Amino acid sequence: MLNPGRNSLIKKSAEDYAIEAVTALKAAQDSWKIPDETVQLVQSLSITEIASHITVVGWEQLIQAARDVMQAETVLPESTAWTRSYVLQGLQYFQTARARRGVMDAVAEKE
Repeated sequence: MLNPGRNSLIKKSAEDYAIEAVTALKAAQDSWKIPDETVQLVQSLSITEIASHITVVGWEQLIQAARDVMQAETVLPESTAWTRSYVLQGLQYFQTARARRGVMDAVAEKE
């Protein structure tokens, strides 16, 4: 579950989202054709089991994880240096622009 904004603003847990999903199952069935076996599977699982498949992530956490991967030169070959630089600049711009608006915290550039 991707939450926009600061990580500190995440208020719901994976269990909260699991409860919302189970509660919304009937409305979802009314709107979309959901296979009966999928409905039965969801109904047979506990909230804890459903929640174990949900990861709650904030934008800041997602951006930092992407930056960490892009900066790990052992993960990406040297031939991707230009692409890596371009993506890192884009991620930095995204976060800086939102920090200016007060939606996210600014993150210092890693050396």
